[in-house]
Amino acid sequence: MIKIIATLLIGISSISFGEIISIPNPNEGFFYPKEDTQTIYLSNKESIASLIFLPGGTGSFGTAPGKPEIEKFFALTSIAKGLNQGAKLDFVFMDSPYELSPMNTKSNLGIRSMKDHLDRIKSVIKTFSQKTQKPVWLIGHSNGAYSLSSFLNQSPENQKMIKGAIFSGGRSERFLKGEFNLSILILHHESDPCPHTNYESAKSFYEDIKKQNKGRTEFVTIVGGTNSGEPCFSTGSHHMYSGSYGQFTESVVKFISEN
Repeated sequence: MIKIIATLLIGISSISFGEIISIPNPNEGFFYPKEDTQTIYLSNKESIASLIFLPGGTGSFGTAPGKPEIEKFFALTSIAKGLNQGAKLDFVFMDSPYELSPMNTKSNLGIRSMKDHLDRIKSVIKTFSQKTQKPVWLIGHSNGAYSLSSFLNQSPENQKMIKGAIFSGGRSERFLKGEFNLSILILHHESDPCPHTNYESAKSFYEDIKKQNKGRTEFVTIVGGTNSGEPCFSTGSHHMYSGSYGQFTESVVKFISEN
């Protein structure tokens, strides 16, 4: 049973309400963590789709009842709060009850391709597909882009669960195998300073996807903004689109609106 814990964030632009929704672990057994998957859901009465965000970093941000910290969304806050003339999307932040992978290592990225994590993504998609009765999109940023590619690679059936996929500032290790028929958007800052999320690798990823995907495939280069602090984690860096939120938001909303 889905547990709706709290209704918060009253009066944020065109967002009507926000909820923390706990989704039970879809797997049972000794080897699977028992904790629920915590999500933050923000609805928009005019939304045309639901956008589920797979975050980067460790993937675990401590979301809990009474703690819907919307600023965790970074650039996606612009969408979640309905900025830039108002978002036309419902928004879901998917937290992990355990750490998935630090930015500075490759060895732990495999956690993001393990069954428990990918099945949790499925359960979140099913929950909000049923709840909103709207097309579902997945967006993965940084390490979250590796989660997104792993989800799509897990089974050809997975791509049938969503309308489209957005890879944002993605890890250079992400890849897709096989054929696809999805709307796929790749966004990357041209001066991304994080050594694990190279702009040129994003362009190569795009060229590969164009050959594999029967659906629409598009690449958007984010430019300008500001860059300060630690290159991979700081909210002031190009990797987090600091000062370029408008470009990011408009690109995402435009792409989804046109599909």
